Amino acid sequence: MAMIKFFSPEPGLGNSSSKITSDLVYLTNDFQIAGGQPTIAFEGESGRDYIFTIRNISINVEAGAATIVGGRLSAFTLVLDGLTTFSVTDLNLPAATFISAALANDQNTLRELLFQGADRMTGTVNDDFLFGYAGDDTLKGSGGVDTIWGDAGNDHLFGGNGADMLAGDSASGALGDTRDQLFGGDGADRLVSNFGRDTLTGGAGADTFVYYDYGSARTSHRITDFNADVDKIGLYGSTFQALGPDGVIDAELFRRGTSATEADDRLIYDRATGRLYFDADGVGGVAKFLLYVIEANPDLRANDIVLGSPF
Repeated sequence: MAMIKFFSPEPGLGNSSSKITSDLVYLTNDFQIAGGQPTIAFEGESGRDYIFTIRNISINVEAGAATIVGGRLSAFTLVLDGLTTFSVTDLNLPAATFISAALANDQNTLRELLFQGADRMTGTVNDDFLFGYAGDDTLKGSGGVDTIWGDAGNDHLFGGNGADMLAGDSASGALGDTRDQLFGGDGADRLVSNFGRDTLTGGAGADTFVYYDYGSARTSHRITDFNADVDKIGLYGSTFQALGPDGVIDAELFRRGTSATEADDRLIYDRATGRLYFDADGVGGVAKFLLYVIEANPDLRANDIVLGSPF
């Protein structure tokens, strides 16, 4: 499990690279390594320093060039203009692969290597972007307006303070029957459910619970604390475009009960069970499908449902 921490880059509070470790080696055209468990650093562009801690390092020296061929990366730190902004510890990754990707500025490979496990990531008081990638991750915002994506795995997402956007899975495609738990915290948050079967808790503030439909692999989700006339149900995706323009839905599209009785009944709310359905053709032959089970069976009405992108 990787432990990821972001640091608030406030002047005077960060650590310069010389304070982080005593045996930094800057990689330019060549480099040298101290014995034991060395820390290696190289200078990137615009004041970026990348710092690595490696166990059991193995180096091949040939024709005056040194290449890392073995060892396991146990920690990684990013320093911007002398201030520590990001660190990952408790890693166990192939050092040669990681450093090769870093030197080549291969951002996709770096992210996949760093975040492929069950990670714990914590943001700062600023506006953060946290992305879990594979694994059962725990991602926590703090202050600021954060964007938090769980991606694959059964993730736990916490918005913290601020008007945050939380989404259990990525927007890149079906990821299977994952079961994410999203907690908005304080602020007017947007909690987005798509693939899997997610549980959403908005917390304090006027929150929007968004069903993001890709048109396939539809699943239902659970909302634990919907507050009618304060919170909103959001609908987004091609399936819902025919319902009208962005904003509150037309009242004619909403019906209380267990099934449609008219051609324009599209959103069916069974208050007895707290179940909200979508029916693509009202009384036609297309079966309705379940969007949300809403705990405490709130007095949901048409003006609690909106159309539009959460992003």
